[in-house]
Amino acid sequence: MAGEKKYQDNLIPNQINRLRRSIKKLPELLAAKSLEFKNQEDTRSIKLFFQDEARFGRIDSIGSCWVPKGSRALAGSRTVREYTYLYGAFCPETGDSFSLILPYANGECMEVFLSFLSENFRKYRIIPAMDNAS
Repeated sequence: MAGEKKYQDNLIPNQINRLRRSIKKLPELLAAKSLEFKNQEDTRSIKLFFQDEARFGRIDSIGSCWVPKGSRALAGSRTVREYTYLYGAFCPETGDSFSLILPYANGECMEVFLSFLSENFRKYRIIPAMDNAS
């Protein structure tokens, strides 16, 4: 079709091959991370969680009003921003998931999330895979 952007044929297979190579190293990386636990005598099994956070909310521009026909309204305008943040973690091996809705995306809220996550899965030693965004 005219104007349709063509992608290189080898672009996606190269990305898939890179991903496959990194997944093959995952058991080695988990074994190395498990050695970093303070209590090596702990026999609880290890559970890998992938964690991320997302912002949900609204942005409204408030400034309209009703006035009688033939007159002009003098109304101020302001922008309202209201957000809430969802923190979530997912274990691809078992399908277990955990999420919290918190008011901010900062270090304190991340600590709250991690403490609730560890409390909810206290039968396991948890390795969270995070993106360092919050």
